[in-house]
Amino acid sequence: MSYEQLSAENCAVLFIDHQTGLSTGVQDQSVPEYVTAVTALAKLAKIYKLPSVITTSDAEGPNGPILPIIPQLLPDAPLIHRPGEINAWNNKDFVNAVTKTGRKKLIVAGVSTEVCVAFVALSAIKEGYDVYAVIDSSGTWN
Repeated sequence: MSYEQLSAENCAVLFIDHQTGLSTGVQDQSVPEYVTAVTALAKLAKIYKLPSVITTSDAEGPNGPILPIIPQLLPDAPLIHRPGEINAWNNKDFVNAVTKTGRKKLIVAGVSTEVCVAFVALSAIKEGYDVYAVIDSSGTWN
Protein backbone atom coordinates (compact mmCIF):
# COMPACT_ATOMS: atom_id res chain seq x y z
CA MET A 1 0.00 0.00 0.00
CA SER A 2 1.21 3.48 -0.77
CA TYR A 3 0.00 6.70 0.78
CA GLU A 4 0.45 10.24 -0.43
CA GLN A 5 -0.70 13.09 1.79
CA LEU A 6 -2.94 15.82 0.47
CA SER A 7 -1.05 18.83 -0.82
CA ALA A 8 -1.75 21.95 -2.83
CA GLU A 9 -0.18 20.17 -5.80
CA ASN A 10 -2.26 16.99 -5.82
CA CYS A 11 -5.86 17.77 -4.87
CA ALA A 12 -8.96 19.54 -6.15
CA VAL A 13 -12.10 20.67 -4.32
CA LEU A 14 -15.63 19.79 -5.44
CA PHE A 15 -18.61 21.85 -4.24
CA ILE A 16 -21.76 19.84 -4.91
CA ASP A 17 -25.21 21.41 -4.71
CA HIS A 18 -24.45 24.10 -2.11
CA GLN A 19 -27.62 25.82 -3.25
CA THR A 20 -29.74 28.36 -1.41
CA GLY A 21 -32.92 26.27 -1.42
CA LEU A 22 -31.20 23.07 -0.36
CA SER A 23 -29.06 24.79 2.26
CA THR A 24 -32.00 26.27 4.16
CA GLY A 25 -33.08 22.75 5.11
CA VAL A 26 -29.77 21.65 6.66
CA GLN A 27 -30.54 20.13 10.07
CA ASP A 28 -27.38 18.28 11.18
CA GLN A 29 -25.81 21.61 12.19
CA SER A 30 -27.08 25.17 12.33
CA VAL A 31 -27.33 26.93 8.98
CA PRO A 32 -24.90 29.69 10.12
CA GLU A 33 -22.33 27.03 11.15
CA TYR A 34 -22.79 25.27 7.82
CA VAL A 35 -22.39 28.48 5.77
CA THR A 36 -19.30 29.42 7.81
CA ALA A 37 -17.74 26.00 7.09
CA VAL A 38 -18.57 26.22 3.36
CA THR A 39 -17.06 29.70 3.25
CA ALA A 40 -13.94 28.46 5.04
CA LEU A 41 -13.53 25.62 2.53
CA ALA A 42 -13.85 28.06 -0.39
CA LYS A 43 -11.32 30.39 1.26
CA LEU A 44 -8.88 27.50 1.72
CA ALA A 45 -9.30 26.54 -1.92
CA LYS A 46 -8.56 30.14 -2.90
CA ILE A 47 -5.57 30.59 -0.58
CA TYR A 48 -3.92 27.34 -1.71
CA LYS A 49 -4.95 27.88 -5.35
CA LEU A 50 -6.66 24.49 -5.46
CA PRO A 51 -8.51 23.72 -8.67
CA SER A 52 -12.20 23.68 -7.81
CA VAL A 53 -15.38 22.57 -9.53
CA ILE A 54 -18.81 23.83 -8.51
CA THR A 55 -22.05 22.15 -9.54
CA THR A 56 -25.77 22.71 -9.07
CA SER A 57 -28.82 20.55 -9.66
CA ASP A 58 -31.95 22.17 -11.07
CA ALA A 59 -30.77 25.66 -10.05
CA GLU A 60 -33.80 27.31 -11.68
CA GLY A 61 -36.16 25.27 -9.50
CA PRO A 62 -36.67 24.97 -5.75
CA ASN A 63 -33.04 23.94 -5.15
CA GLY A 64 -32.10 27.54 -5.95
CA PRO A 65 -28.83 29.07 -7.12
CA ILE A 66 -25.41 28.30 -5.68
CA LEU A 67 -24.58 30.05 -2.40
CA PRO A 68 -23.15 33.37 -3.68
CA ILE A 69 -20.01 33.22 -1.51
CA ILE A 70 -18.60 30.24 -3.44
CA PRO A 71 -18.34 31.84 -6.91
CA GLN A 72 -17.38 35.16 -5.28
CA LEU A 73 -14.34 33.51 -3.71
CA LEU A 74 -13.65 31.18 -6.66
CA PRO A 75 -14.61 33.18 -9.77
CA ASP A 76 -12.46 31.04 -12.08
CA ALA A 77 -13.92 27.72 -10.96
CA PRO A 78 -16.20 26.12 -13.53
CA LEU A 79 -19.85 26.14 -12.48
CA ILE A 80 -21.64 23.15 -13.97
CA HIS A 81 -25.43 23.41 -13.98
CA ARG A 82 -26.94 19.94 -14.07
CA PRO A 83 -30.52 19.50 -15.26
CA GLY A 84 -31.32 17.28 -12.31
CA GLU A 85 -29.01 14.25 -12.13
CA ILE A 86 -28.91 13.25 -8.48
CA ASN A 87 -25.39 11.85 -8.78
CA ALA A 88 -23.28 14.68 -10.21
CA TRP A 89 -20.85 12.04 -11.52
CA ASN A 90 -23.54 11.02 -14.03
CA ASN A 91 -23.14 14.42 -15.71
CA LYS A 92 -20.42 14.34 -18.38
CA ASP A 93 -19.71 18.08 -18.11
CA PHE A 94 -19.05 17.73 -14.39
CA VAL A 95 -16.79 14.71 -14.86
CA ASN A 96 -14.94 16.51 -17.67
CA ALA A 97 -14.36 19.51 -15.40
CA VAL A 98 -13.04 17.25 -12.65
CA THR A 99 -10.78 15.43 -15.13
CA LYS A 100 -9.46 18.77 -16.42
CA THR A 101 -8.10 19.59 -12.95
CA GLY A 102 -5.52 16.84 -13.49
CA ARG A 103 -5.81 15.91 -9.81
CA LYS A 104 -6.53 12.41 -8.47
CA LYS A 105 -7.27 13.45 -4.88
CA LEU A 106 -10.69 15.02 -4.48
CA ILE A 107 -11.90 17.01 -1.48
CA VAL A 108 -15.69 16.80 -1.67
CA ALA A 109 -18.45 18.70 0.12
CA GLY A 110 -22.11 19.09 -0.64
CA VAL A 111 -25.78 18.95 0.22
CA SER A 112 -26.82 16.36 1.02
CA THR A 113 -24.07 14.35 2.63
CA GLU A 114 -25.71 10.94 2.20
CA VAL A 115 -26.66 11.54 -1.43
CA CYS A 116 -24.66 14.22 -3.24
CA VAL A 117 -21.38 13.63 -1.41
CA ALA A 118 -21.70 9.86 -1.04
CA PHE A 119 -22.72 9.14 -4.65
CA VAL A 120 -19.93 11.29 -6.11
CA ALA A 121 -17.40 9.80 -3.70
CA LEU A 122 -18.33 6.22 -4.57
CA SER A 123 -18.35 6.96 -8.31
CA ALA A 124 -15.00 8.77 -8.20
CA ILE A 125 -13.40 5.99 -6.14
CA LYS A 126 -14.58 3.49 -8.75
CA GLU A 127 -12.76 5.62 -11.36
CA GLY A 128 -9.49 5.55 -9.40
CA TYR A 129 -9.70 8.80 -7.41
CA ASP A 130 -8.90 9.22 -3.73
CA VAL A 131 -11.81 11.02 -2.07
CA TYR A 132 -11.95 13.00 1.16
CA ALA A 133 -15.35 14.22 2.41
CA VAL A 134 -15.54 17.50 4.32
CA ILE A 135 -18.43 16.81 6.66
CA ASP A 136 -18.72 20.24 8.28
CA SER A 137 -18.96 21.84 4.81
CA SER A 138 -21.68 19.37 3.91
CA GLY A 139 -25.16 19.04 5.32
CA THR A 140 -28.29 16.99 5.41
CA TRP A 141 -31.89 17.36 6.45
CA ASN A 142 -32.01 14.72 9.17
